[in-house]
Amino acid sequence: MAASASATNLEYMASLGAELTVDYRDPAWRERILAWAPGGVDVAIAIQPGTSADSLPVVRDGGQLVSISGDPIATARGIRMTGLS
Repeated sequence: MAASASATNLEYMASLGAELTVDYRDPAWRERILAWAPGGVDVAIAIQPGTSADSLPVVRDGGQLVSISGDPIATARGIRMTGLS
């Protein structure tokens, strides 16, 4: 499991079992995720408003994006979108 969080919460995410933690403020966070999971991740969860579209590139073809942020988003590559608001 990979997780993104603010820099102050990266250790906490690792303590919860994240193998990879990335600072979501780092402009290269998507590249770091894709280097760790070259085909993309099975599922991404977008929590903050405006983060669903940013998370989509790290989801593998046919994967799933869960948006808690309520963002409307069009998906591609067979990615399923689940929304919670």
